[in-house]
Amino acid sequence: MLTFNKNMVGMLAGCILVATGAMADIHEYRDRMLGDQAFNDRDYAQAVKFYQRYLNDAASNDSAWIDASRRLVSAMLRDNRAGDALAVFRRLKERLGKNMDMDDRLVEIEVLAASNNLDEARNQVEEFLHGLDQDSEAYVRALDLLGYVLLQKKCWREAANVYSLLERNELAGPWEYKAFCKRVYAMIMAGDYKEASKALTLNLRYVNSPDKNEARGLSLLLLLKENRTKEFSDIYNGLRDSLTVTPDAVCFEALMLAHDKFLAAGDAANATFYLSEAFGFSPDKERRKSVLRLLINEYVKNGKPDAAADICEKYLNFYHNEPEAADIRMELATLLVWQKKFDSAVNVYSQVMNNSALGLKIRLAAAKNVGAILADHKKYDEADKAFEFICRNGATKDDQAEGMVLLGQSYYNQELYQRAILILREAADISPLWQPVALHWIMRSHIQLKEYDAAKNLIAVMAKMSCDRSLEAENSYYLGYILDKTGRIKEACDAYEQYALRFPEVPHAAQALFRAGDLAMENKHFMAAARIFSVFAERYRKHALEPAALYKQVFALFCAGKGAEATLIVDSMDRMFPDNQYTVAADFWEVDYYRDMGDLNKTEVLLEDMSRRFSGNEDVIRKVLYDRAYIAFKRDDATRAGTLLEELFKKELDAASSARACFLQGELLSDRGDYAAAIKSYLSCLKNLPGYEMETACYGRLGDCYYSIYTRNKDDAGLDKAIEQYNILVGRKKLDDAIRQQTLFKLGKCYEQKKEDAKALEYYKELIFNYKVSSTSGGYTRPVWLVKAAYAAIDIYLAQDTPEAAAAAIHVYEVLQGLNLNIGEDYRKMIDRIKRKFKL
Repeated sequence: MLTFNKNMVGMLAGCILVATGAMADIHEYRDRMLGDQAFNDRDYAQAVKFYQRYLNDAASNDSAWIDASRRLVSAMLRDNRAGDALAVFRRLKERLGKNMDMDDRLVEIEVLAASNNLDEARNQVEEFLHGLDQDSEAYVRALDLLGYVLLQKKCWREAANVYSLLERNELAGPWEYKAFCKRVYAMIMAGDYKEASKALTLNLRYVNSPDKNEARGLSLLLLLKENRTKEFSDIYNGLRDSLTVTPDAVCFEALMLAHDKFLAAGDAANATFYLSEAFGFSPDKERRKSVLRLLINEYVKNGKPDAAADICEKYLNFYHNEPEAADIRMELATLLVWQKKFDSAVNVYSQVMNNSALGLKIRLAAAKNVGAILADHKKYDEADKAFEFICRNGATKDDQAEGMVLLGQSYYNQELYQRAILILREAADISPLWQPVALHWIMRSHIQLKEYDAAKNLIAVMAKMSCDRSLEAENSYYLGYILDKTGRIKEACDAYEQYALRFPEVPHAAQALFRAGDLAMENKHFMAAARIFSVFAERYRKHALEPAALYKQVFALFCAGKGAEATLIVDSMDRMFPDNQYTVAADFWEVDYYRDMGDLNKTEVLLEDMSRRFSGNEDVIRKVLYDRAYIAFKRDDATRAGTLLEELFKKELDAASSARACFLQGELLSDRGDYAAAIKSYLSCLKNLPGYEMETACYGRLGDCYYSIYTRNKDDAGLDKAIEQYNILVGRKKLDDAIRQQTLFKLGKCYEQKKEDAKALEYYKELIFNYKVSSTSGGYTRPVWLVKAAYAAIDIYLAQDTPEAAAAAIHVYEVLQGLNLNIGEDYRKMIDRIKRKFKL
């Protein structure tokens, strides 16, 4: 609770100089005159300095020393230095002894009250009053002092009675108004609101007077005490322009109470307004400073950094030499950062950092902040200077190590990894406190240098240290990362999964768990992958990757042979994420699954449902039309398939969709025997999607179509075109072995048709060697094309009807026999028959 203080007494301290100011035996000391001038100008701090000098100069002059002491006490009281005033007065009292006059006794009481020796002050003033003439000025002054002491002791009703006596005293004169204000104030604080209201009503000459702030302040304070905040606001707004903004304890207390009440009611805007109004009425510097600090806090709390920054600058403008000014500068810099005024923030932090008069702790904090801002904006040269300041000036090894760690992180961000390792190693060596963090950044530097073993070893070292949870989590993540980068898939998968399970709260836990699932898929541990993606979907509901995790779970289950389980996941995706791209992909997977299972009815039902659900999505509808056309093709319903393809071609197709549709159209046309039209469709497919996996099939189909045209018209042009397409196909380096063998056989047949048996034999033998190489390297393809090629080669050899050709045919049989094909042929008998015929 704010109460009246010595500034509200206002009756005694100004009289001390009057009582002591006309001493004829005192020489005219210059500092005395200077002190008097400063005192009369209300610059009490300066007056104290002058009077102190006066006191020192008057040490050998008893009268002057006593005069200087009295003046110094008076100035100190006005400057709120009650403790110092008490010390000076005790020396004065000792010098005066029994020569203390009535003024000195009153001053002693005032000094005791101001220095919070209230009980002693009360006893002395009551003793002083006893026996005094009530018509004397000393009585009036003592009565005022007693009222003041009672106010400080919160003896409100007693204080009101004392001021009532003072107010009625004939000698009160100019003190009557002050006595009235204090009496009303005491009644308000005692809760006697009706009596206070009555007193104010009876003295409207004070309440309505524009030069009587204190009385009007009391009327406002009474409204607030009675919780009439709406009336208070209306009246204050009406009075505001006529109020003289000057130090006034009552107006200040009323406005601070208004701030508290509106704040408690949740009205932050009005609370802040009345707090800012209180500043102008603050009765002393300390309360002005307190108001500014409160304003800064409230503007920050209310999300108004610009207003808070303005108050910080106002504080620094008024009180830049105060001890707490450095803290306000730090607050200002923080607010400037909040407003993204980074250059200004750097300037303020730099002022603190470079001010050698400030404590080292706050200068180091400023250096840390300025370095962080500069580093964030990639001004690394300047940032490094700030961090080097910490390294040089740190008061302890830990302070210096913090600067080294910050500098090492800056080097890391500049990709100066070797320099980072050197400075971070030094930090780790000198400070156990910063060792874990320093080692962490050394480890990350090794990762950037691809020195994975060194990084992994450091993680093992840090595992034995006491690290905070966030650092432990980071190290756990990077262990998985290192294992991932070095191709240890199973270990990386386990590490990522353990990281995500141990530290579910960290931002990257979800991505790590997802990566663990991908690694399990890559390692073909499909059930493990399905489990991980299932855990992801359950744990990270509403995560952006949840649909992707469910889709990958579907794929993993399918790869594990759990297609039926996978379809259940697709159904749940349809419910939870009906329009998501991964749901669409899962739906098409389900279509492929039932189609490949041969359940074409179920496939049709799914496609019809997708047509309805995604009627507004042209990309989906195009794919649905294609799949429906393909199903019709599989059902041998060429008419329906063609109709659906025509509908598809009417749409605006991208390259992939057009290629697929053209290929299927080619299949329909070739099945119908319209090879020329089919060729056009296959060529369109190649034109739309070169390099696509379908390209291989297109070249094969083109070769087959040209060969079929040749069989109809026996025109070698068709045969040459077929050979051209088959040669393109076998020239592909990554061609599947089965397709390569089939194509080699077809090339052989083409050259047989051209009567070029030697060329045909080259392809048949290449097919045989290709099969043998593939089998030796662990690959397996069905031997159907091998057997066909072998018999075709044997037929060519035997048709030549020469012993040499017969020997070549026997060699082919022996190759077949050596491959152990288990196709039921007795190669030994065939070989013996040829040998008998050609006498081999």
